[in-house]
Amino acid sequence: MPTLAYESPDDVAAEREEQHRSTDLRKQAVSGGAWTIGSYLLLNVQRFVINLIVARLLVPEDFGLAALLNVVLAGLNLFSDVGIGPALIQNKRGEDERFLRTAFTIQAGRGVLLFLGGCALGYPLSLFYGEPRLVYLIPLVASTGLIDGFRSTSYFRLQRHMQIRTLTLLEVGRAAVSAVVMLVWAWKFPSVYALIAPVIVGTFFDAIVTHFLMRDRFDRFGWDKEAARQLFGFGRWIFISTALTFGASSLDRLVLPKLVTLDDVGVYQIALMLATLPTIALLSLSQRVVFPALSRVAAGIDPASPSPESRESFTNAFMRVRRIVLTLGGFAAAGMFAAGPALVRVAYPADYAEAGMIVQWLAIAGWFHLLEAANGSAMLAQGQPRWTAFSTGAKVVLLFIGVPLAAGPLGYGLVGAAVAIAIADVGRYGASLVGSARLPVAVSPFRMDAGFALLAAVSGFGTFALTTTLFESDGIRFLVGSGIVCVLWALPARKVLKDIRS
Repeated sequence: MPTLAYESPDDVAAEREEQHRSTDLRKQAVSGGAWTIGSYLLLNVQRFVINLIVARLLVPEDFGLAALLNVVLAGLNLFSDVGIGPALIQNKRGEDERFLRTAFTIQAGRGVLLFLGGCALGYPLSLFYGEPRLVYLIPLVASTGLIDGFRSTSYFRLQRHMQIRTLTLLEVGRAAVSAVVMLVWAWKFPSVYALIAPVIVGTFFDAIVTHFLMRDRFDRFGWDKEAARQLFGFGRWIFISTALTFGASSLDRLVLPKLVTLDDVGVYQIALMLATLPTIALLSLSQRVVFPALSRVAAGIDPASPSPESRESFTNAFMRVRRIVLTLGGFAAAGMFAAGPALVRVAYPADYAEAGMIVQWLAIAGWFHLLEAANGSAMLAQGQPRWTAFSTGAKVVLLFIGVPLAAGPLGYGLVGAAVAIAIADVGRYGASLVGSARLPVAVSPFRMDAGFALLAAVSGFGTFALTTTLFESDGIRFLVGSGIVCVLWALPARKVLKDIRS
């Protein structure tokens, strides 16, 4: 005779608590996503407008030199990265006082080393690139590392708790201060310093304001041997991954100044800025929302023997947030491919015309970068940073071969470099699929990715071909192309909004 299953009051209470946590997590993720995308729209409209103004006050060489300085600074940051931020977000001791003090001490020491490294690199790099100004410009930009070393750990705790509203307001404030500095400097003293000063001022802003974001504690120096062991243990793979990330994101701008002029590098930098406008926002979404949300879901997973329930919970959460990222990323990539060249010709001086075709290839690269970043969030959430290092390493190898070959001996210049970057990002994505399939809770998103990629390719290339054939005016091509892409992506966007509300 069948019997009725009995649930104890404790079982019922535990189930209700789990449902409550799941609901709270979903609400935080939706709210965080809304704030992230909202700030993206605001900040990137501001960034684009300011870039248009400054492009008329400065010369391409200034942008080329600033691009090289940014790459050197990014390299110093990434090669000294020991994973403090991800560790504070992912580690169970992320709220422990001794753990936080140890993290702050390591972060400050890293900042000092970063500045000293910049001072040491100035002269050798000035000889390598044949640019005497690098002797003092590199230490100047490296000072931001020293300043950033004293940023409060509250910045990462806010990410841990998915307090995206506060982080967004911080970002908006920093962007506003930096924009004013850039515009005033470019107007009064047009030079490369108009692109450097805002970075330094913005870093000061962060270092000061972050100490007032969470008033429950204040950062102090301290040391805990076990905390340091955990931080460096997690950071070992983060260091390898970020060192490779530097190569993956910056190898093009390190190589190009040796192959082309600084004016050409400035044109490339404008194209890169346009193409990465949507990518930066969606990568921020992955960092601020997707990674913390998946980390919470993964907290209950036993890496040695995940339960069926934990597998289902993580897989469902991963695929749900991935659909949102793919919809936004596909729409952005298609729109940039379809209307980017016309936008460049309408908005920028003739000196930057070549950036139009470069934008298209970099938009393709950005699409595959987003796919890989979503996989990377799953890897880090399950405490497997070595797989992010594996996928990033694949891109570095392809870039190391492709960019110098395409821009140099093959003679394809800036466009060839952009094509090589797109191919490298495809390789990086393929490697991330291998890593995703080998996680304790494996995820296999290829079928979903392929569907969105097909829609992005058809809507982007088809719209570009149509508007190029039918219209001669770049202004009309931009408006019509943007409109067509919006219409084609309306249905996927509607499904995502419905999914968010459910």
